[in-house]
Amino acid sequence: NATVSHEMRNPLNSIINLTKDLQNKIEKFKKIIDKESNVYIKFQMEEFLDELVLNCKKQNSSSKLLLFFVNDILDFTQIRANKLKKNIEEFNVNTAIDEIISI
Repeated sequence: NATVSHEMRNPLNSIINLTKDLQNKIEKFKKIIDKESNVYIKFQMEEFLDELVLNCKKQNSSSKLLLFFVNDILDFTQIRANKLKKNIEEFNVNTAIDEIISI
């Protein structure tokens, strides 16, 4: 059961981390574009990068949501085996709703 858990979670965590890394690189590239003197090129690149950032945010939200569901499924198997331990976490409803809407 623990092996299956890691086999399911690791790829999702990898996607989440790679997406965050891509967002950071896009932000660095945006700073370089700010120095561009050609207004047309600057506008096109900014528009392209904004779209990439939006797609990264959607991918990150989708991955986190999928990870949440995987964790729920794994919790359900622990409930059936009478091995579930309580794990209390903070939860922001507004953030969750915003992420769902953006997807």
